[in-house]
Amino acid sequence: MDADDVCEQMEDAFAAFDDLEPLRYSNQNTLLDARGTAELSALSASVDKLVALLASNNQIAAFASSDTTQAIANIKQGAELVKAGVFTVKKLEAAFYGASAYLATKFAEVPVGEAAQAVWSCVLNLVRTLGVL
Repeated sequence: MDADDVCEQMEDAFAAFDDLEPLRYSNQNTLLDARGTAELSALSASVDKLVALLASNNQIAAFASSDTTQAIANIKQGAELVKAGVFTVKKLEAAFYGASAYLATKFAEVPVGEAAQAVWSCVLNLVRTLGVL
């Protein structure tokens, strides 16, 4: 998968999320329950894979900027938020939306881009399963 493919897939995923405008700005808490167990596990695994890829790739580390560092921190924070069991769609978006897009496009030519895209897909699957979207 090349950079254009990753960018196009991310744009499609974000467009689907953008269509849900009223939900995105809701401050209503969503409780994590048994319905989201598999999706939470998938999200945790995706985040762990992404972080491991970023940490183990010296080429990426050499080009890491403060934006990359912030994106990684946002994704880790988002994963902890979901693990806590209570979240809002707005908080999920703040943690994952921009960070996933940034990492997916900046590192589209390496597995990190696909891993970042997988993180966003897992977030969407989780909130759909819980009935938030």
